[in-house]
Amino acid sequence: MLVKINSLHILFYYDKIHILFSSSSLYIERTILQGSVHIKRALNSDFSCGHSMKKQRTS
Repeated sequence: MLVKINSLHILFYYDKIHILFSSSSLYIERTILQGSVHIKRALNSDFSCGHSMKKQRTS
């Protein structure tokens, strides 16, 4: 299932939620089972956010 909200693309899976921000080029992969949020930049840079999501910059 793909839901488009403005420039926000949310893909729903049975065990994972993939959120793709096309405006800020941020790829957020959240694993519900482990409750960990991984935010990956469009580049090779990737980092993990534990409980709170922080916005680095607004493109």
